[in-house]
Amino acid sequence: MQNGRRRMKQKRQIAGVTALLCLLQLFPMQTAAESSYGAGSLPEEPVLVGAPPEKKSSDGGAYLNILSSDKICRLLMKHYVPGYVEDAEGNASIGDVTIRWFQTPYEDGRYQNRLDAVLPVNEFADPQDRIDLFLLTDRDMSKYIRTDYALEFDRELGIKEEEFPKGFSYADCLTADAEGNRKAAAVVLSPGFFYYNREAAVRVVGSSDYEVVQEAAADWETLYQTGKAAKALSVPLFSSAEELFPLFSGSRTTAWVRDDTVANPILTVPQELKNWAELSAFWQKEGFFEGEEKPLFKAGASPGSENTEITPAADVGMVRGPAFWQSGTIYLLCAAGTDNADLAAMLIRTLCCDETRLQSIAAGSGFFMNTEAGMQAVAEGYSSLHYDGQNSFALMLEAAEALGEAGPQPRTRFDLQLDELYKDEMKAYIGGSVDYEEAEAAFYAAAQEFIIDEEWNYEADWFR
Repeated sequence: MQNGRRRMKQKRQIAGVTALLCLLQLFPMQTAAESSYGAGSLPEEPVLVGAPPEKKSSDGGAYLNILSSDKICRLLMKHYVPGYVEDAEGNASIGDVTIRWFQTPYEDGRYQNRLDAVLPVNEFADPQDRIDLFLLTDRDMSKYIRTDYALEFDRELGIKEEEFPKGFSYADCLTADAEGNRKAAAVVLSPGFFYYNREAAVRVVGSSDYEVVQEAAADWETLYQTGKAAKALSVPLFSSAEELFPLFSGSRTTAWVRDDTVANPILTVPQELKNWAELSAFWQKEGFFEGEEKPLFKAGASPGSENTEITPAADVGMVRGPAFWQSGTIYLLCAAGTDNADLAAMLIRTLCCDETRLQSIAAGSGFFMNTEAGMQAVAEGYSSLHYDGQNSFALMLEAAEALGEAGPQPRTRFDLQLDELYKDEMKAYIGGSVDYEEAEAAFYAAAQEFIIDEEWNYEADWFR
């Protein structure tokens, strides 16, 4: 590790000198006519040449550009933001401002790579090419909330803290930088639970009623017995070990990095992830991921199903399972350099501050929004159109309140990358070709190379 630090310091020194001689060459985005629905042409990587450019100013915003990894926020704007118009070809506008969406898949780190390429140069771009709003998940927040890439809501956008309704603490705890300045707002919360296949449930546990199915998944030992019953009928309990990973990564109580001293941080696999690997290896041997039918269970999150073009199969129900976990809360941030700050602030207020509207969005769409009082009101007597009348909001409310009681998860800047490295290295162990110690050693070796490649600052980047 000492060699790694020396190499890293040398690389930072070289990078520091080089930065004085470099500029970030800008890449133009496609025009509205050139853009396709759900795609964009932002650069994958910045190119460095010359000397730092001056920031470009603008009187104003013919375009509002939004960077996202999925279509959820786009659908919410389409259905619930007054004045937002979008035709069948995906051309969108609010008044005389053209709305352009640039969507990059989240998988394999592609979305973070896009953010890392675009946000540092955003203020130097031509006004029409700047990102105005961007979306993050809870797994990304620690990496970006501490940067200057996002504007402060109060000082720079005029959005006061008192404008926000009382939200859920597990989501709100990630919205401010180290000085307590709010830079983000939670749009859609995703407390985790299990979907279940109603047809398979009838075969395995004798009923599709969610109370009966919950009894069959009430704790891990009961779920194991249910897995054995499912296996006897050639019904997989889950589709794969990987599908279980969010449940464990989204409920961890220890961070990837433990600090004996600030100068000597310790990288340690969280116990919850070890539990995932061991359980998955055991279930793999038991054959719980194999079968000829559709799986009995699927790890899920806030469904958003009612009127937003994301419609689940009608033969699906929802249960709590053995534990709740945090899964993919979506946050909205305003990018530094925006030339449409007023419109961006209006959209943040509409989707995050207007409690009456948030309650209406939840009741109409099935998405779980960040307002305690609003979600409590929706949960009273709610009947889902797609879950056989089940009160999905009562389940999500129970999950969100439990997550709040558990307190904020410990986080570091590179949780996403470390999670993926660990998951990849555990495949051989889960598959039975190596023991756990070998797989863990391979992870630490891969993590060390990642740390060096990323040029982490040990004194700052390991800690939230």
